[in-house]
Amino acid sequence: MSTAKERILQRQAEALVQNAPDDGVTSGAVQLVAGVLRVIAQRLTHTQYFLLQNRETQWLTHTLGNRQNPEIEKTIVYAYSGGTAANLERLKLNSGELVVVEYPVLEILFRLLSLREVDGVVFFEQATEVKSGVEVNRLDVEQLCAQQVQRAKAIHRSSIA
Repeated sequence: MSTAKERILQRQAEALVQNAPDDGVTSGAVQLVAGVLRVIAQRLTHTQYFLLQNRETQWLTHTLGNRQNPEIEKTIVYAYSGGTAANLERLKLNSGELVVVEYPVLEILFRLLSLREVDGVVFFEQATEVKSGVEVNRLDVEQLCAQQVQRAKAIHRSSIA
C-alpha cells in the first residue's frame, strides 16, 4: 500500500517521462533518473516547494561562503515549503523582477541536474524556519543517476548475452 506522498511522487515522475522527447532513448533515461529522484524526494518532507525566479524563469541563486574556509563558495537555490516564507524573502530583496513559483519537488531535482552553475538546493522544510534546511548536492544527484544508468546498461547487456 502506497502513501499519498508516494502516489504524488509517482505522478510527478510520470509527468517527467511524458514531457521527455519521444526519441526512443530519452524517455527511458528520464524514467531511470526519475526513480533516483523519487528516492531523494522521499527523504524530504514536502512534494511541492516554492522558489524565487525572475520573469525569464531563471531561479534566484545565493552564494554561500564556508565559515572555516572563506575562499570556498558554493551557489545554492533556496526551496521554501510555503509561499509565505518565499514571499517574505522576495520582499526583503525588494526586487520587482522576482516572482514566487511553486514547483513539484521532482521537477526541482530534475532541473538541478542541468544547472551546472548551481551546487545544490537547500530545501527549507518548515514554513517558519529558513535558517536551516536540507541540502541536496547536484554532484551527488548526478552520481546517483549515473550509477542507476550504468546498472541498467549492465542488466541490459547481461540479458542480451
